[in-house]
Amino acid sequence: MIDEPLPDRLGRWRDAVRAGDLAGIRAEADDLLERNASDPELVTACTAVHGEDETIVNRLGHLLALDDDVRVPLAAADHLASADSIGVLSHGPLTIEVLTAVLQRTDELLPLVTDRPSVARGLVGLGAHPILDDPATADRLLLPAVAIHEHRVWSSAAILEMAARATRLDPTAVVVHARPLAHLDDRARAAFRPEAWVDEAADERWTVPFRPDRP
Repeated sequence: MIDEPLPDRLGRWRDAVRAGDLAGIRAEADDLLERNASDPELVTACTAVHGEDETIVNRLGHLLALDDDVRVPLAAADHLASADSIGVLSHGPLTIEVLTAVLQRTDELLPLVTDRPSVARGLVGLGAHPILDDPATADRLLLPAVAIHEHRVWSSAAILEMAARATRLDPTAVVVHARPLAHLDDRARAAFRPEAWVDEAADERWTVPFRPDRP
């Protein structure tokens, strides 16, 4: 069931643990983790099944709700809505959700700055005003992360270098976002093994708007 949608998997595991099949779920999760340690969301799910039965049921239910948490893009949008311009490094689904929330909060056409024509084309559909320029020079830079643990961020080397340049220009410029379950707790951080193209950096000056509580 490698291709099983994550929400379905979390719900199935929660129901199985309630029914007393904790050993079976742990075996499935451990096997899945061994083969998918580079997927931060699966790592979060797989490392959640250790502990007491009732704690695991609560934890899986919390992750299931967190996976669909609308506060994630809204939290980032809160930090970007007052910006004069936003540097954009991707047009992935979560980035688009964040920017959509930003544009819904602004009365004027907010300049979105990117150095990638493919990203600019993806932003036009938002009714945005993409500008081809250096994103690091924008008032705020939206950093798409593969995973986050406290102030440590995993992304491509090019994106992290762009973030470092933006920080040198303005220490408060960088706003980091990632999928809800890609915010790793200590257990998931220890098990996470990023792919070869993924680099990491840590900077306490970067803003991470959403920090989920975990049971």
